[in-house]
Amino acid sequence: MHRAGSGGLSAAPAVVQRGFLMHQLTLKHGATWFVLLALLTLIALAIAPALAQDDEPINTVNAVFVICPTSAVINVTGTMLAGNDVYYQVFAGSNATGAAISAQRQIQVSGNFDTNDTISLNAGTTIASGETASAVVAVAPEGNPNSVIFDFIVNDTQDGCVDANADLTTTTTAPATTTDGATTPTDGTTDGTTDDAGTGTGNVVDAFFVICSDSAVINLSGTLVPSWDIYYQVFGGPGGTGAELSALRRVRVGGDFAVSDRVTYPTGTTLAVAASGSARVRVATEGNPDNIDFDFFLEDVQDGCTSEETQPQNPLIDNGETSAAGGGGTTTTPVVQRPDGVNVSLLGPGGITLNPNLEPEPAVFIGARPSDIFRSQTPGLIFAECDDFPLALPGLVYDTDPITVYWSWSARTRQQVQNHIDNAEYRVTMNTAPFPQVIRSEIISASGLFWVFYSASVGNLRPGHYEIGYQVTWNQPISNGVEDYGPGTVNVDDKGLCNFGITLNPAGETIFHNLAFTPTEFPVHNILPVE
Repeated sequence: MHRAGSGGLSAAPAVVQRGFLMHQLTLKHGATWFVLLALLTLIALAIAPALAQDDEPINTVNAVFVICPTSAVINVTGTMLAGNDVYYQVFAGSNATGAAISAQRQIQVSGNFDTNDTISLNAGTTIASGETASAVVAVAPEGNPNSVIFDFIVNDTQDGCVDANADLTTTTTAPATTTDGATTPTDGTTDGTTDDAGTGTGNVVDAFFVICSDSAVINLSGTLVPSWDIYYQVFGGPGGTGAELSALRRVRVGGDFAVSDRVTYPTGTTLAVAASGSARVRVATEGNPDNIDFDFFLEDVQDGCTSEETQPQNPLIDNGETSAAGGGGTTTTPVVQRPDGVNVSLLGPGGITLNPNLEPEPAVFIGARPSDIFRSQTPGLIFAECDDFPLALPGLVYDTDPITVYWSWSARTRQQVQNHIDNAEYRVTMNTAPFPQVIRSEIISASGLFWVFYSASVGNLRPGHYEIGYQVTWNQPISNGVEDYGPGTVNVDDKGLCNFGITLNPAGETIFHNLAFTPTEFPVHNILPVE
C-alpha cells in the first residue's frame, strides 16, 4: 500500500517545471539560482520521509510448536523491530481453552531471528499421548507483555516426543503473523504448514484475513496435496470466541492455488468498529472437516475496511450452497466450488508434470474449449482416468505421437504405497483390448507424497477414437493415509475412463501403426461401465 504515493508523484511535475525556470533565471539572475536550489532541497527533504514509508519494516513471526509429556518446545523465526520481543505460554487443550500449564516465557530477539526454546510444564502436569495442548504466541514491547501488538495460537497433539527438536521439522506448524508495529492488531496474516513424515513439503497454506462490519475477506494461497481441502469459519471475537458470523465454509483447491473468498454475516448482524473478530482455518480431508491435518486462528480488528489492503487480493471463487436436513432442521454449509473433476495438474512417470501448458478453465466457456484443441507439451502421454481430471485431457494427438498410457497411486508413506503394490489387482484396457506389457516404476517421493507409476507404451495408433477403461481392486484392505480401500471398506475398488482421439498428422507422413488396438469412428462410452 503506497500511503504517500499519490502525494509524492503529484509533486514531480512542479519540480520539472521549476528546473526549467531555474535554467532561464540562471542566465539573467545568478543569485536566484541559489535560492531555487535551496527551495528544491527543502522540498526533497519533505517528500523523502513520506516515500520511505513504503519500505517501513514490520514484525514477522513464524512458530512451530511441539508438546511433550512434561515439557514443550517452540521454534520461532522471523524479523523483529527493535524494542519488541516474542512471548509465549502453554495451555491445556486446543486453542488455549484449558488451564495455563506453564509460566509465560519471554524470547528476546531482534532483527532476523531463528531460535528454539524449551519450557517445562507446571509441576505435576503431564500431557498424555493423544492429548492436545496449545501455545499463545504474542509480540509485545520488551518488558511489557500485556501491551500486545499481535498474537496467535498454535496447537499440537502429544505423540511421544522421542526427539522433540527433530519433531520441529515434522510436526504441525503455523501461524506467521505480521504487523506494522502499531499498538493494536492490524489485518492478520498467517500460514500453517505440515511436513509429511519428513518427506518434504506437504500441505502449505498462507492466509490473510480482514474483518469488516458486515462481511469478512480471506485470502488463501499455497499448495495442497490430493484429497485435502481448506475449511474456515468466522467468529465475532478473538481466538474463535463470540458469535458465529458464518457457517463452516469449504474451499476446494488442489495443487498450487491463490484464491479469495468473501463471506457475508447473517442478516442484521454487524461488528462494531474496534471490535475483534477471528477465523479458524483448518486443512482437512475432502468431505471430512474433522479429520484435520493442521489448523490455526487469524484475528483482526474492525477498522472500517476502507484501504486497498482490505479488498480481496486474489480472484474470488464462486460460492455455492448445499443444504442438508439434520438435527430437526436444515443447516446450510456454503461451499467454494471448483469445476467438475479434480482441477489440478498431475504428475507423470518419473515425476514430470502432465500437460504443463494447460490452464484451468471455467465451468461455462463460450466457443471451443482450449483443452479440446490444445497441443500438449507432453504429446501422447495419456492418463488412464483423464475424464475425471480436466488438466489431464490429452488435447490434439497425432498418429505420429508415440502413445504411453499410464496410471499411478500415491500415499503419505512409502510403506502405504508398497502395501498397495502388494495387493492391487488392475484391469486396464483400451477399446476393450488389454495392454500386452505394463511397466511399474520404483517408488518415488514428489509433492509431499510417495508415488508409484504404471506405464504401457503402445507406439503409434491409427486415427480414430479410443477409450481407456481403468479399474483396480485389492486383495486386502489398504490405506493411503487419508482413506481406506479394499475389502470391507467403503472403497472396494477405484474406476475411471479416458476418452481421446487420434488425428492424422498434418504433414501426411507415412507411419506404421500398432494394429492391436482398433479405433472407433466416434466415441463409444462406457466400454468399461462405471457404477
